[in-house]
Amino acid sequence: MNKIVCFIILGISLNTYTNKVYGYIDVSENQSVTLLDNFEASNVTGSTLELSWSPSSQITDISSFMIYLDNNVYTWAPGNSESYLIKGLSPERTYRFRIRIVNSSGTQSDFSNPLYVTTTATVTSYCTTLSYNDTYEFIDYVGIGEIDHVSFSDGGYIDNTDKVANVNLGINSIELSAGFSGATYEETLAVWIDFNQNKIFDASEIVVSAAVPVVPEREDMNTYQFLIPSTAKLGNTRMRVAVKYNGVPLGCAEDFAYGEVEDYTVHILPFAVRAVDQNILGDVVNQKKDLPTIKVYPNPTEKYIHIANLGTDKNFSLTDISGRVVKRGVIVGNRIEITGIQSGIHFLKIRNGDTFLSHKVMIK
Repeated sequence: MNKIVCFIILGISLNTYTNKVYGYIDVSENQSVTLLDNFEASNVTGSTLELSWSPSSQITDISSFMIYLDNNVYTWAPGNSESYLIKGLSPERTYRFRIRIVNSSGTQSDFSNPLYVTTTATVTSYCTTLSYNDTYEFIDYVGIGEIDHVSFSDGGYIDNTDKVANVNLGINSIELSAGFSGATYEETLAVWIDFNQNKIFDASEIVVSAAVPVVPEREDMNTYQFLIPSTAKLGNTRMRVAVKYNGVPLGCAEDFAYGEVEDYTVHILPFAVRAVDQNILGDVVNQKKDLPTIKVYPNPTEKYIHIANLGTDKNFSLTDISGRVVKRGVIVGNRIEITGIQSGIHFLKIRNGDTFLSHKVMIK
């Protein structure tokens, strides 16, 4: 049975009835109040869509719209808006959208009637994430494979996909650093690689998520070890690097206030050939086939790390299990002194131009 709820509008505001009613609205039993006219979706792709709506003509006091995606608040839209771009969706999935209206006193209406939308099968472009302000903090170094990129603030987002790094299925490493224009702040660095090449950075594709160490100079950058799973598609795909103030950044569908986002290309290759030798500490990862197989010994070690078949002097970095660089420099005389370095598992990275080798080292 339907009934008409009627009241006099005096500078209309939301009331506190079980169903919050605005003006003269037809209310059906066990049914949400119709708050919106023409609630619909358009420009639907595999990762985005645009919602549009018009509030009922009797509703005059609107401060904001609460947009719900499934059961969670997706965003708050200003009271004078009638559309919003939804980002970061997955292909071929049905989503439920609802809206609540909030008046100037902060009172929330009931939910609007739901709108169900199914995204398309393919994604034609990558989802976006960017920062509005990179004046105070930004990404100032990314080093992986052939990429050795130093930069400063680039406007919140920069497309560096013309820079390509070769990586292998299995264990890899990346060097990262955040820079500051003045005082240092609490930041989080994150890296995603689009393993399945669907142009979306899923939660399972994050390979680095770590607090930025507060350091005065870039040479104290951190090295992070990460795994590319055997299920990853081979070939070119996108890598996204982000730094965000006071929170963990998202790979897709986030526009945040302070920080920066940079995109790169990585070329995923099959598992690298691994050298088997009882004196080798860990697995040797060759980034080029013509790079000689070197030996690192003894295992474990206490005072020196010795390197055989090195050839000429090479740059190196030694990081602990947390990713902190404990020593870096040039290998002289085919050995590295490690006196005073805390015991435990460490990772030795030897760089030679566009190539590097990584070794796991146990220090006593």
